[in-house]
Amino acid sequence: MDAEPRHVDTTKNSLWRDKNFLSLWLGQSVSTVGSRITGEALPLAAVLTLHASPLQMGWLQFIAALPVLSIGMFIGAFVDRYARRPFLIGADYLRGFLLLVIPVAALIGHLALWMLFVIYPTLSLLNQIFNTAYQAYLPSFVGRDRLMDANTKLSITSSIAEIIGPGLAGSLVQLFTAPIAILLDALSYLFSAVSIQGIRHVEIKQEVTFTQRGWRTSSARLRREIIDGVRYIAHDKRLIALAVTAGISALFSGIIFNMDVLFAIRSLHLSAALFGLTVTFGGVGALIGAALCQRLVRSLGVGPVLVSTAILNAICSWFIPLAHGDAWHAALFLMAAQLFGDLFGVIFEVLESTVRQMLTEDAMLGRVNGTINLLMSALTPIGAVLGGVIATALSLRFAMAVGAAGMTVGALALLIAPLWRIQTSS
Repeated sequence: MDAEPRHVDTTKNSLWRDKNFLSLWLGQSVSTVGSRITGEALPLAAVLTLHASPLQMGWLQFIAALPVLSIGMFIGAFVDRYARRPFLIGADYLRGFLLLVIPVAALIGHLALWMLFVIYPTLSLLNQIFNTAYQAYLPSFVGRDRLMDANTKLSITSSIAEIIGPGLAGSLVQLFTAPIAILLDALSYLFSAVSIQGIRHVEIKQEVTFTQRGWRTSSARLRREIIDGVRYIAHDKRLIALAVTAGISALFSGIIFNMDVLFAIRSLHLSAALFGLTVTFGGVGALIGAALCQRLVRSLGVGPVLVSTAILNAICSWFIPLAHGDAWHAALFLMAAQLFGDLFGVIFEVLESTVRQMLTEDAMLGRVNGTINLLMSALTPIGAVLGGVIATALSLRFAMAVGAAGMTVGALALLIAPLWRIQTSS
Protein backbone atom coordinates (compact mmCIF):
# COMPACT_ATOMS: atom_id res chain seq x y z
CA MET A 1 0.00 0.00 0.00
CA ASP A 2 2.91 2.29 0.74
CA ALA A 3 4.58 1.74 -2.59
CA GLU A 4 6.66 4.78 -3.42
CA PRO A 5 8.01 6.16 -6.68
CA ARG A 6 11.51 4.89 -7.17
CA HIS A 7 14.44 6.26 -9.10
CA VAL A 8 13.89 5.87 -12.82
CA ASP A 9 17.02 4.90 -14.72
CA THR A 10 16.56 5.47 -18.41
CA THR A 11 20.18 4.97 -19.39
CA LYS A 12 20.31 1.16 -19.31
CA ASN A 13 18.30 -1.66 -20.84
CA SER A 14 17.11 0.51 -23.72
CA LEU A 15 13.54 -0.21 -24.68
CA TRP A 16 14.46 0.24 -28.35
CA ARG A 17 16.44 -3.02 -28.06
CA ASP A 18 13.48 -4.87 -26.58
CA LYS A 19 11.67 -6.72 -29.39
CA ASN A 20 8.55 -7.15 -27.29
CA PHE A 21 8.35 -3.43 -26.57
CA LEU A 22 8.91 -2.68 -30.25
CA SER A 23 5.93 -4.89 -31.14
CA LEU A 24 3.76 -3.05 -28.64
CA TRP A 25 5.10 0.33 -29.75
CA LEU A 26 4.56 -0.41 -33.47
CA GLY A 27 0.99 -1.54 -32.94
CA GLN A 28 0.18 1.45 -30.75
CA SER A 29 1.85 3.86 -33.19
CA VAL A 30 -0.34 2.80 -36.11
CA SER A 31 -3.45 2.49 -33.96
CA THR A 32 -2.94 5.92 -32.41
CA VAL A 33 -2.71 7.60 -35.82
CA GLY A 34 -5.95 5.89 -36.80
CA SER A 35 -7.61 6.87 -33.52
CA ARG A 36 -6.64 10.50 -34.01
CA ILE A 37 -8.27 10.40 -37.44
CA THR A 38 -11.47 8.96 -35.97
CA GLY A 39 -11.32 11.41 -33.08
CA GLU A 40 -11.88 14.19 -35.58
CA ALA A 41 -13.80 12.28 -38.25
CA LEU A 42 -16.57 10.86 -36.03
CA PRO A 43 -17.73 14.27 -34.71
CA LEU A 44 -17.39 15.68 -38.23
CA ALA A 45 -19.52 12.81 -39.53
CA ALA A 46 -22.18 13.66 -36.95
CA VAL A 47 -22.05 17.41 -37.66
CA LEU A 48 -21.43 17.58 -41.42
CA THR A 49 -22.89 14.32 -42.73
CA LEU A 50 -25.75 13.71 -40.29
CA HIS A 51 -26.35 17.35 -39.21
CA ALA A 52 -26.39 16.68 -35.45
CA SER A 53 -27.42 19.53 -33.12
CA PRO A 54 -25.42 20.60 -30.02
CA LEU A 55 -27.85 18.75 -27.76
CA GLN A 56 -27.68 15.62 -29.91
CA MET A 57 -23.88 15.74 -29.70
CA GLY A 58 -24.15 15.94 -25.92
CA TRP A 59 -26.59 13.03 -25.72
CA LEU A 60 -24.35 11.01 -28.02
CA GLN A 61 -21.53 11.28 -25.50
CA PHE A 62 -23.87 10.53 -22.61
CA ILE A 63 -25.29 7.39 -24.22
CA ALA A 64 -21.76 6.27 -25.02
CA ALA A 65 -20.98 6.15 -21.30
CA LEU A 66 -23.92 3.98 -20.23
CA PRO A 67 -22.27 0.56 -20.78
CA VAL A 68 -19.14 1.74 -18.98
CA LEU A 69 -21.21 3.05 -16.07
CA SER A 70 -23.08 -0.25 -15.88
CA ILE A 71 -20.15 -2.65 -15.80
CA GLY A 72 -17.09 -0.40 -15.68
CA MET A 73 -16.26 -1.24 -12.07
CA PHE A 74 -16.08 -4.93 -12.98
CA ILE A 75 -13.50 -4.37 -15.73
CA GLY A 76 -10.64 -3.59 -13.36
CA ALA A 77 -11.43 -6.60 -11.17
CA PHE A 78 -11.51 -8.96 -14.17
CA VAL A 79 -8.27 -7.48 -15.51
CA ASP A 80 -6.60 -8.26 -12.18
CA ARG A 81 -7.84 -11.87 -12.29
CA TYR A 82 -6.61 -12.86 -15.74
CA ALA A 83 -3.69 -12.33 -18.10
CA ARG A 84 -3.96 -8.80 -19.44
CA ARG A 85 -2.63 -9.20 -22.99
CA PRO A 86 -5.68 -11.16 -24.27
CA PHE A 87 -7.87 -8.22 -23.23
CA LEU A 88 -5.72 -5.93 -25.41
CA ILE A 89 -5.88 -8.22 -28.43
CA GLY A 90 -9.61 -8.88 -28.16
CA ALA A 91 -10.48 -5.20 -27.69
CA ASP A 92 -8.41 -4.23 -30.74
CA TYR A 93 -10.06 -6.79 -33.01
CA LEU A 94 -13.55 -5.85 -31.86
CA ARG A 95 -12.89 -2.11 -32.26
CA GLY A 96 -11.58 -2.64 -35.75
CA PHE A 97 -14.58 -4.67 -36.93
CA LEU A 98 -17.01 -2.30 -35.20
CA LEU A 99 -15.67 0.79 -36.97
CA LEU A 100 -15.84 -0.97 -40.33
CA VAL A 101 -19.62 -0.68 -40.04
CA ILE A 102 -19.52 3.11 -40.56
CA PRO A 103 -17.78 3.27 -43.97
CA VAL A 104 -19.73 0.23 -45.20
CA ALA A 105 -23.05 1.81 -44.17
CA ALA A 106 -22.03 5.09 -45.80
CA LEU A 107 -21.04 3.38 -49.04
CA ILE A 108 -24.44 1.68 -49.36
CA GLY A 109 -26.26 4.88 -48.37
CA HIS A 110 -27.67 3.72 -45.02
CA LEU A 111 -25.55 5.62 -42.48
CA ALA A 112 -27.85 7.24 -39.90
CA LEU A 113 -27.45 9.05 -36.60
CA TRP A 114 -29.01 6.15 -34.67
CA MET A 115 -26.13 3.97 -35.79
CA LEU A 116 -23.68 6.26 -34.01
CA PHE A 117 -25.82 5.94 -30.89
CA VAL A 118 -25.16 2.18 -31.07
CA ILE A 119 -21.51 2.25 -32.16
CA TYR A 120 -20.38 4.96 -29.72
CA PRO A 121 -21.39 3.06 -26.54
CA THR A 122 -19.84 -0.19 -27.75
CA LEU A 123 -16.64 1.55 -28.80
CA SER A 124 -16.52 3.37 -25.46
CA LEU A 125 -16.78 0.09 -23.56
CA LEU A 126 -14.03 -1.52 -25.64
CA ASN A 127 -11.82 1.54 -25.12
CA GLN A 128 -12.34 1.21 -21.37
CA ILE A 129 -11.39 -2.46 -21.43
CA PHE A 130 -8.28 -1.78 -23.51
CA ASN A 131 -7.10 1.21 -21.48
CA THR A 132 -7.58 -0.49 -18.11
CA ALA A 133 -5.75 -3.63 -19.24
CA TYR A 134 -3.03 -1.58 -20.95
CA GLN A 135 -2.26 0.53 -17.87
CA ALA A 136 -2.10 -2.62 -15.74
CA TYR A 137 -0.01 -4.56 -18.29
CA LEU A 138 2.70 -1.96 -18.93
CA PRO A 139 4.45 -2.00 -15.48
CA SER A 140 4.94 -5.78 -15.51
CA PHE A 141 5.81 -5.71 -19.20
CA VAL A 142 8.64 -3.13 -19.12
CA GLY A 143 9.49 -3.20 -15.39
CA ARG A 144 8.88 -0.39 -12.93
CA ASP A 145 12.41 0.99 -13.39
CA ARG A 146 11.62 1.70 -17.06
CA LEU A 147 8.04 2.95 -16.63
CA MET A 148 8.71 6.64 -17.18
CA ASP A 149 10.89 5.86 -20.18
CA ALA A 150 8.15 3.66 -21.67
CA ASN A 151 5.39 6.19 -20.97
CA THR A 152 7.51 8.95 -22.50
CA LYS A 153 8.28 6.99 -25.66
CA LEU A 154 4.63 6.07 -26.12
CA SER A 155 3.66 9.71 -25.55
CA ILE A 156 6.10 10.85 -28.23
CA THR A 157 4.42 8.42 -30.61
CA SER A 158 1.02 9.76 -29.59
CA SER A 159 2.27 13.30 -30.20
CA ILE A 160 3.45 12.44 -33.70
CA ALA A 161 0.06 10.84 -34.32
CA GLU A 162 -1.63 14.05 -33.21
CA ILE A 163 0.47 15.98 -35.72
CA ILE A 164 -0.38 13.62 -38.57
CA GLY A 165 -3.89 12.48 -37.64
CA PRO A 166 -6.06 15.61 -37.40
CA GLY A 167 -4.66 17.28 -40.50
CA LEU A 168 -4.98 14.03 -42.40
CA ALA A 169 -8.51 13.62 -41.02
CA GLY A 170 -9.53 17.10 -42.15
CA SER A 171 -8.16 16.50 -45.63
CA LEU A 172 -9.73 13.04 -45.90
CA VAL A 173 -13.09 14.37 -44.73
CA GLN A 174 -13.04 17.13 -47.35
CA LEU A 175 -11.89 14.80 -50.11
CA PHE A 176 -13.75 11.58 -49.32
CA THR A 177 -16.22 12.32 -46.42
CA ALA A 178 -15.84 11.43 -42.74
CA PRO A 179 -17.01 7.78 -42.91
CA ILE A 180 -14.28 6.89 -45.39
CA ALA A 181 -11.67 8.51 -43.13
CA ILE A 182 -12.83 6.24 -40.30
CA LEU A 183 -11.93 3.21 -42.43
CA LEU A 184 -8.25 3.89 -41.74
CA ASP A 185 -8.81 3.66 -37.99
CA ALA A 186 -10.63 0.36 -38.35
CA LEU A 187 -7.64 -1.07 -40.20
CA SER A 188 -5.22 0.40 -37.64
CA TYR A 189 -6.93 -1.45 -34.78
CA LEU A 190 -6.61 -4.73 -36.66
CA PHE A 191 -2.91 -4.02 -37.25
CA SER A 192 -2.43 -3.28 -33.55
CA ALA A 193 -4.07 -6.58 -32.59
CA VAL A 194 -1.70 -8.52 -34.84
CA SER A 195 1.32 -6.63 -33.42
CA ILE A 196 0.36 -7.33 -29.80
CA GLN A 197 -0.17 -11.00 -30.70
CA GLY A 198 3.48 -11.04 -31.78
CA ILE A 199 4.71 -10.18 -28.28
CA ARG A 200 6.64 -13.02 -26.62
CA HIS A 201 6.23 -12.09 -22.97
CA VAL A 202 5.02 -14.45 -20.24
CA GLU A 203 2.82 -12.65 -17.74
CA ILE A 204 3.23 -13.46 -14.06
CA LYS A 205 0.05 -14.96 -12.68
CA GLN A 206 -1.85 -12.49 -10.50
CA GLU A 207 -2.51 -13.28 -6.86
CA VAL A 208 -6.28 -12.89 -7.22
CA THR A 209 -8.04 -15.85 -8.87
CA PHE A 210 -11.59 -17.09 -9.23
CA THR A 211 -12.83 -19.35 -6.49
CA GLN A 212 -14.05 -22.75 -7.62
CA ARG A 213 -16.96 -22.78 -5.16
CA GLY A 214 -19.60 -21.52 -7.51
CA TRP A 215 -20.86 -18.31 -9.12
CA ARG A 216 -22.50 -16.94 -5.97
CA THR A 217 -19.23 -17.10 -4.03
CA SER A 218 -17.28 -15.74 -7.02
CA SER A 219 -19.69 -12.86 -7.46
CA ALA A 220 -19.45 -11.89 -3.78
CA ARG A 221 -15.67 -12.02 -4.03
CA LEU A 222 -15.77 -9.91 -7.16
CA ARG A 223 -17.75 -7.23 -5.33
CA ARG A 224 -15.20 -7.27 -2.51
CA GLU A 225 -12.37 -6.86 -5.00
CA ILE A 226 -14.09 -3.84 -6.55
CA ILE A 227 -14.51 -2.28 -3.10
CA ASP A 228 -10.85 -3.06 -2.40
CA GLY A 229 -9.86 -0.92 -5.40
CA VAL A 230 -11.84 2.06 -4.10
CA ARG A 231 -10.43 1.60 -0.59
CA TYR A 232 -6.91 1.38 -1.94
CA ILE A 233 -7.31 4.83 -3.48
CA ALA A 234 -9.06 6.21 -0.38
CA HIS A 235 -6.12 5.27 1.86
CA ASP A 236 -3.56 7.27 -0.12
CA LYS A 237 -3.98 11.06 -0.26
CA ARG A 238 -1.88 11.21 -3.41
CA LEU A 239 -4.14 8.78 -5.27
CA ILE A 240 -7.18 10.68 -3.95
CA ALA A 241 -5.80 13.92 -5.39
CA LEU A 242 -5.11 12.28 -8.75
CA ALA A 243 -8.64 10.82 -8.79
CA VAL A 244 -10.30 14.13 -7.84
CA THR A 245 -8.37 16.01 -10.50
CA ALA A 246 -9.19 13.33 -13.08
CA GLY A 247 -12.89 13.51 -12.22
CA ILE A 248 -13.26 17.30 -12.24
CA SER A 249 -11.16 17.66 -15.38
CA ALA A 250 -13.16 14.92 -17.13
CA LEU A 251 -16.45 16.67 -16.31
CA PHE A 252 -15.43 20.04 -17.69
CA SER A 253 -13.18 18.86 -20.51
CA GLY A 254 -16.27 16.93 -21.62
CA ILE A 255 -17.86 20.29 -22.36
CA ILE A 256 -14.89 21.54 -24.39
CA PHE A 257 -14.02 18.40 -26.32
CA ASN A 258 -17.63 17.61 -27.20
CA MET A 259 -18.41 21.14 -28.39
CA ASP A 260 -15.10 22.11 -30.02
CA VAL A 261 -16.08 20.96 -33.52
CA LEU A 262 -19.40 22.82 -33.33
CA PHE A 263 -17.73 25.91 -31.87
CA ALA A 264 -15.01 25.95 -34.53
CA ILE A 265 -17.31 25.34 -37.51
CA ARG A 266 -20.52 27.14 -36.53
CA SER A 267 -19.31 29.97 -34.29
CA LEU A 268 -15.83 30.66 -35.67
CA HIS A 269 -16.63 29.56 -39.26
CA LEU A 270 -13.56 27.38 -39.74
CA SER A 271 -13.48 24.83 -42.55
CA ALA A 272 -12.90 21.16 -41.75
CA ALA A 273 -9.36 21.39 -43.13
CA LEU A 274 -8.53 24.53 -41.12
CA PHE A 275 -9.93 22.96 -37.96
CA GLY A 276 -7.79 19.88 -38.59
CA LEU A 277 -4.77 22.17 -38.98
CA THR A 278 -5.41 23.78 -35.57
CA VAL A 279 -5.53 20.37 -33.91
CA THR A 280 -2.25 19.45 -35.59
CA PHE A 281 -0.56 22.18 -33.54
CA GLY A 282 -1.53 20.15 -30.49
CA GLY A 283 0.61 17.32 -31.80
CA VAL A 284 3.57 19.66 -32.20
CA GLY A 285 3.14 20.88 -28.63
CA ALA A 286 2.75 17.34 -27.32
CA LEU A 287 5.89 16.22 -29.15
CA ILE A 288 7.86 19.07 -27.57
CA GLY A 289 6.39 18.25 -24.17
CA ALA A 290 7.25 14.56 -24.44
CA ALA A 291 10.81 15.44 -25.44
CA LEU A 292 11.18 17.82 -22.47
CA CYS A 293 9.48 15.63 -19.87
CA GLN A 294 12.40 13.64 -18.47
CA ARG A 295 14.74 16.63 -18.65
CA LEU A 296 12.33 18.71 -16.56
CA VAL A 297 11.91 15.86 -14.08
CA ARG A 298 15.67 15.55 -13.63
CA SER A 299 15.94 19.29 -13.01
CA LEU A 300 12.84 19.96 -10.88
CA GLY A 301 11.51 16.61 -9.66
CA VAL A 302 8.35 14.68 -10.49
CA GLY A 303 5.98 16.46 -8.11
CA PRO A 304 6.67 20.09 -9.06
CA VAL A 305 6.48 19.29 -12.78
CA LEU A 306 3.31 17.20 -12.33
CA VAL A 307 1.40 19.94 -10.49
CA SER A 308 2.65 22.95 -12.47
CA THR A 309 1.99 21.40 -15.89
CA ALA A 310 -1.56 20.48 -14.86
CA ILE A 311 -2.27 24.09 -13.90
CA LEU A 312 -0.61 25.52 -17.02
CA ASN A 313 -2.55 23.12 -19.24
CA ALA A 314 -5.82 24.30 -17.69
CA ILE A 315 -4.89 27.95 -18.15
CA CYS A 316 -4.25 27.32 -21.85
CA SER A 317 -7.84 26.10 -22.29
CA TRP A 318 -8.95 29.73 -21.89
CA PHE A 319 -7.61 30.49 -25.39
CA ILE A 320 -10.64 28.63 -26.79
CA PRO A 321 -13.51 30.81 -25.46
CA LEU A 322 -11.37 33.90 -26.12
CA ALA A 323 -11.08 33.08 -29.86
CA HIS A 324 -12.61 35.76 -32.10
CA GLY A 325 -12.25 37.53 -35.45
CA ASP A 326 -12.27 36.05 -38.94
CA ALA A 327 -11.61 32.35 -39.46
CA TRP A 328 -7.82 32.59 -39.63
CA HIS A 329 -7.57 35.02 -36.71
CA ALA A 330 -9.78 32.79 -34.57
CA ALA A 331 -7.77 29.77 -35.66
CA LEU A 332 -4.65 31.36 -34.14
CA PHE A 333 -6.30 31.23 -30.70
CA LEU A 334 -7.17 27.57 -31.19
CA MET A 335 -3.64 26.85 -32.40
CA ALA A 336 -2.24 28.47 -29.23
CA ALA A 337 -4.60 26.42 -27.06
CA GLN A 338 -3.53 23.25 -28.84
CA LEU A 339 0.20 24.02 -28.96
CA PHE A 340 0.75 25.09 -25.36
CA GLY A 341 -2.11 23.11 -23.84
CA ASP A 342 -0.86 19.84 -25.28
CA LEU A 343 2.76 20.71 -24.47
CA PHE A 344 1.92 20.94 -20.77
CA GLY A 345 -0.82 18.32 -20.99
CA VAL A 346 1.35 15.50 -22.31
CA ILE A 347 3.96 16.09 -19.60
CA PHE A 348 1.23 15.89 -16.97
CA GLU A 349 -0.25 12.74 -18.52
CA VAL A 350 3.12 10.95 -18.62
CA LEU A 351 3.84 11.81 -14.99
CA GLU A 352 0.29 11.13 -13.79
CA SER A 353 0.32 7.67 -15.37
CA THR A 354 3.80 6.91 -14.04
CA VAL A 355 3.07 8.11 -10.49
CA ARG A 356 -0.26 6.26 -10.38
CA GLN A 357 1.40 3.05 -11.56
CA MET A 358 4.29 3.40 -9.11
CA LEU A 359 2.03 4.12 -6.14
CA THR A 360 -0.02 1.00 -6.84
CA GLU A 361 0.89 -2.64 -6.20
CA ASP A 362 0.89 -4.90 -9.27
CA ALA A 363 -2.05 -6.98 -8.01
CA MET A 364 -4.18 -3.83 -7.61
CA LEU A 365 -3.31 -2.03 -10.86
CA GLY A 366 -6.39 -3.18 -12.76
CA ARG A 367 -8.80 -2.13 -10.03
CA VAL A 368 -7.15 1.21 -9.28
CA ASN A 369 -6.89 2.15 -12.96
CA GLY A 370 -10.39 0.80 -13.58
CA THR A 371 -11.85 2.91 -10.77
CA ILE A 372 -10.25 6.13 -11.98
CA ASN A 373 -11.05 5.37 -15.62
CA LEU A 374 -14.66 4.69 -14.65
CA LEU A 375 -14.85 8.00 -12.78
CA MET A 376 -13.62 9.83 -15.86
CA SER A 377 -15.90 7.85 -18.17
CA ALA A 378 -18.89 8.66 -15.97
CA LEU A 379 -18.26 12.39 -15.72
CA THR A 380 -17.14 13.14 -19.29
CA PRO A 381 -20.57 12.44 -20.87
CA ILE A 382 -22.30 14.38 -18.09
CA GLY A 383 -20.07 17.29 -19.07
CA ALA A 384 -20.98 16.73 -22.72
CA VAL A 385 -24.71 16.94 -21.97
CA LEU A 386 -24.14 19.92 -19.68
CA GLY A 387 -22.22 21.62 -22.48
CA GLY A 388 -25.04 20.93 -24.92
CA VAL A 389 -27.60 22.42 -22.51
CA ILE A 390 -25.46 25.52 -21.86
CA ALA A 391 -24.74 26.00 -25.57
CA THR A 392 -28.44 25.67 -26.45
CA ALA A 393 -29.64 27.97 -23.65
CA LEU A 394 -26.85 30.56 -23.87
CA SER A 395 -24.07 30.11 -26.42
CA LEU A 396 -21.28 27.79 -27.49
CA ARG A 397 -18.72 30.38 -26.35
CA PHE A 398 -20.18 30.53 -22.84
CA ALA A 399 -20.13 26.73 -22.66
CA MET A 400 -16.44 26.78 -23.57
CA ALA A 401 -15.75 29.33 -20.82
CA VAL A 402 -17.49 27.14 -18.24
CA GLY A 403 -15.35 24.21 -19.39
CA ALA A 404 -12.12 26.21 -19.06
CA ALA A 405 -13.08 27.42 -15.57
CA GLY A 406 -13.83 23.87 -14.41
CA MET A 407 -10.56 22.51 -15.80
CA THR A 408 -8.69 25.18 -13.84
CA VAL A 409 -10.42 24.13 -10.62
CA GLY A 410 -9.61 20.49 -11.37
CA ALA A 411 -5.90 21.21 -11.81
CA LEU A 412 -5.77 23.16 -8.53
CA ALA A 413 -7.22 20.10 -6.75
CA LEU A 414 -3.76 18.50 -7.01
CA LEU A 415 -2.68 20.82 -4.23
CA ILE A 416 -4.79 18.92 -1.65
CA ALA A 417 -2.12 16.21 -1.34
CA PRO A 418 1.70 16.22 -0.98
CA LEU A 419 2.22 15.40 -4.64
CA TRP A 420 4.43 18.46 -4.98
CA ARG A 421 7.07 16.78 -2.79
CA ILE A 422 7.45 13.63 -4.90
CA GLN A 423 10.90 13.43 -6.46
CA THR A 424 12.46 10.85 -8.78
CA SER A 425 13.26 8.71 -5.72
CA SER A 426 12.00 8.56 -2.14
